[in-house]
Amino acid sequence: MKGEQVEGDQGKVFDRTNPVAESFAYQREVMKFFRLEPGEYLIVPCTENPGETASFVLSIFSKHETYF
Repeated sequence: MKGEQVEGDQGKVFDRTNPVAESFAYQREVMKFFRLEPGEYLIVPCTENPGETASFVLSIFSKHETYF
């Protein structure tokens, strides 16, 4: 949601950054492969229906040492 205010000192993070991917999949499970430059990334899980809440599992695999 472009321009939505987030809590903390992040400000309008969606206005300041470029998305790596924007596609939406109407599936229970989604798997994507990316080649990313070193840096900080924000992953935003969402549901098909606005206002709906759900549990998410996020797994990240890397061939290189990764810090979270």
